[in-house]
Amino acid sequence: KKDAPIDEAGDYILEFCLSRNIIPVFEFIKENEIEIYRKFAENRGLIPKFEYSDSLSDYIYNSSDYISLTGNINKTKRGNVNKLMRNYPYLKYVTPYDDTVRAIMPAFRKWCESRCCADCHYGCEFRAFSRFLKLYGGSEYIVRLAVSGGEILSFFAGEIISPQTICCYFQKNIGMIRGLTY
Repeated sequence: KKDAPIDEAGDYILEFCLSRNIIPVFEFIKENEIEIYRKFAENRGLIPKFEYSDSLSDYIYNSSDYISLTGNINKTKRGNVNKLMRNYPYLKYVTPYDDTVRAIMPAFRKWCESRCCADCHYGCEFRAFSRFLKLYGGSEYIVRLAVSGGEILSFFAGEIISPQTICCYFQKNIGMIRGLTY
């Protein structure tokens, strides 16, 4: 929960892990919260280790290259974006109000219907997104919708973790629409 100390939940997780000989790991910690986690670990006699690896992320883009889509390497992406703009000339990107964020749920359901639950290796993404919505606060998280003709085609939800970085928690298209993810 926002602004809640990590002690109670952290102790529960730590006890659970240690009782099963599992090394506890916290992933995707905001840079400004590292010190909180460091103190938590040290107060319990643990030596925390913090690391970063690009391989731990699905997608990491240099934003200026990604936005401009310049160069030969992005030729296919440029073609897909151009096709998207021809097929959806009224496509717009909007920020939902807090009470309309739930409008994303039908888009997520459409995404789920086109897949097998076994494909979600880390658990049900729909349930995870439902839990995320309970925590959603417009000031902490960013939600954007791609809308055309009143229909939500895609959405993403994430968090600004630095002035140049957004950690995207969820990104779903309602179907295979080339160029929409870009």
